[in-house]
Amino acid sequence: MCHVTEKTGEMRNIDPVANKQASSPFYLDTLAVSKRLIDKGFQRGEAEAMTEVLSDVITMVVDQQTRIMVTKLQQEIMVQQLLAQIASVKKDMVILEKSEFTMIRNDTEKQGILIKHLEAQLADGIKKLEGQVKLDINLEKSRAVEAHALNEKQLQTLINKMEVEHATTEKNLNALENKIEVSVSNLRTQNEKNRNDVFKYLIGLVLSAATAILAYLRLIS
Repeated sequence: MCHVTEKTGEMRNIDPVANKQASSPFYLDTLAVSKRLIDKGFQRGEAEAMTEVLSDVITMVVDQQTRIMVTKLQQEIMVQQLLAQIASVKKDMVILEKSEFTMIRNDTEKQGILIKHLEAQLADGIKKLEGQVKLDINLEKSRAVEAHALNEKQLQTLINKMEVEHATTEKNLNALENKIEVSVSNLRTQNEKNRNDVFKYLIGLVLSAATAILAYLRLIS
């Protein structure tokens, strides 16, 4: 940027870019600005002072803007660097993803093996439990069958004993009945004999009384 001062009449170069990169030049015609200010009623000294202040302000603004601005080449370089960084990050992400995927796959395989091992243990435990339960059931069933057979045997023994006792009782009853019948028959026979004896005695007594009466009657007559 060229800055012309009316006091000295010489050119002053102003570079608003802080770095050494080239940028679009900015020119300020201070003489024209001073003339416009004088035409607006400002004094010559005031116009020059204001023009100098305006030039400084513009220079400072351009300098600040230039500090934060980059050239197209720098932008392309930064873009390439950024793309390179992105590619590197992508590569690292791919490597990390593969590594994590491998770790996850290994962990998954380990978990699968562990699960299969646990399933095998669980199946073996279930089989053992089923075998134990079946064995207990069979033992209980055998015990129940034995107990039932023993109960039936005891019941049959009791029934046989009761039948024997019943038969003995019937036999005793029959023998008692026979004995009673014999006794009754004997009593009946004895009763008949006694009754015959009584009849004989009565008949003899009657005949004796009749004979005595006849003998008495004969004596009286």
